[in-house]
Amino acid sequence: MAGPPQDRAVAEWRPASRFYRRRPGIGWVAALIAVPLLLAGIDRATTDVETAPPVRAPASSAAPASPSASPSPTSSAPAKPLGRFSIVRAGTGYTLAGEMPDAAEKSSLISSLGLIMPGASLTDQLTVNPAVRGPDFAALGGVFSTIPDVDDFSLRFDGTTLTLTGTTRDAKARDAAGESAAAAWPNTRLVNDIRVG
Repeated sequence: MAGPPQDRAVAEWRPASRFYRRRPGIGWVAALIAVPLLLAGIDRATTDVETAPPVRAPASSAAPASPSASPSPTSSAPAKPLGRFSIVRAGTGYTLAGEMPDAAEKSSLISSLGLIMPGASLTDQLTVNPAVRGPDFAALGGVFSTIPDVDDFSLRFDGTTLTLTGTTRDAKARDAAGESAAAAWPNTRLVNDIRVG
């Protein structure tokens, strides 16, 4: 037999949860950028493999080839150069310019920036150039995660030199931006002119 209504109300009472939802940290933001960019890179790599011409075996000859004359099994075409790239922040607006190797990487980059900076206006001046390669996707996420901490942020890569400018109150934000940018554009000269003050 069911008890009085008072007993049922007490039996259904639950203690309030002490867990509250917090804003996502830098790790989540970096993952939001890195995952779509990595998927675009994987898609591009598999497309390149599928469209590569078949390799033909060399014609056999009566005399064995000398070891110095045989091609190295690890030799391959030289790597494509890194494309020019820039991102400039002015208030809540961002302008992207430069070259990306294909349309998939370009759209993935723009959509990732939209996720990181919702409500920001993005001006797309990127072009597609299959003769170049893009920056390292995972490290690029680290660069984008530091942009909100740097006022008047600017990143410009001219093909040989990578220059960062802006102002921040935190030296760690300046150093993090420099490290992430150097990883995204390896083997290039880095000029970190982000001022702390």
